[in-house]
Amino acid sequence: TSSFTGLGTIMSIRAAHKDVDMLAQALARARAVVAQVEDEMSLFRPSSALSQLNAAGVLHQPPAGLLQVLRMSQRMAEQSRGAFDVTVQPLWQLYANAQQAGRLPHADEVAHVRQRVGWKGLHVDAQRVQLRQAGMGVSLNGIAQGYAADAVRVSLHRDGVAHALIHT
Repeated sequence: TSSFTGLGTIMSIRAAHKDVDMLAQALARARAVVAQVEDEMSLFRPSSALSQLNAAGVLHQPPAGLLQVLRMSQRMAEQSRGAFDVTVQPLWQLYANAQQAGRLPHADEVAHVRQRVGWKGLHVDAQRVQLRQAGMGVSLNGIAQGYAADAVRVSLHRDGVAHALIHT
């Protein structure tokens, strides 16, 4: 079992293999996979590609994993008619700030911030990801952990680990 912090939560990988040394190497590589996902998609790392996008409003030459997740997110947003929307970060931040102040946000605050939320305001292509309006932001908290779990599964399988429980 390997437990660690990743993407703002506690993650763990329980795996079995007949070769203990091979298992240890596979778990180390799996943790490196999560670290790579964090480098691309974590809101908790100021240097992550996602944090850079949110700070600057544009990200040139986005990393492959982030590009894949954003494209998938945009398809889900379209298919759900906006029910799934990764541009919800400004609302998330509003509620977090209000909670720290011991209150709920006022209706006028919510209405003001909602003007900066909307998946159609997120441009995604291989050369550039751009937030089309100032003050927009992306949160991948609804998808990055699942993407990380899938990437860990692929890594473990590639290393010959057939039995694992990945908790993200």
